[in-house]
Amino acid sequence: MELGADSAKLSSQGFPLLIYFFRAIPFIMFPITMNFSGAILCYWLTTNVISLVQVGFLRLPKVRSYFDIDPIVVVQPVKGAGPKKGFVEGMKEAWNNQKITAELNDRQRLIDSNFRRADIQGSLEDGMRDWSMLGLHGDLASLGIETADN
Repeated sequence: MELGADSAKLSSQGFPLLIYFFRAIPFIMFPITMNFSGAILCYWLTTNVISLVQVGFLRLPKVRSYFDIDPIVVVQPVKGAGPKKGFVEGMKEAWNNQKITAELNDRQRLIDSNFRRADIQGSLEDGMRDWSMLGLHGDLASLGIETADN
């Protein structure tokens, strides 16, 4: 049973892996919490049931209009996004995206570090940086940036 708005928001924003994780949390938590005292489990049960009833109640259109709450907006899937991927394919894509992001961050950190070193060593000629220290000759030429070597 999924009554919360979290799953709808996550699926519309393209985070299907988090939905799978949220669905797995009860199974992960069961072995951890099975030896807890009965009072804690009773507290959790009552607060969760009250929360589910509250969310279910607030999803009713008449209740939303009475309390002047905006209607629930249904977001249509993006056209041309392709078929939905399975769990394994989604995990592989997320892992590859994370690796690409980490590599881009490492490159940016290296470039920033090289810029600082170039400034510290005073390698300025006629107001132009010594781009050779940065190792960006091809990249700068492709962007149309004039260097001392050009």
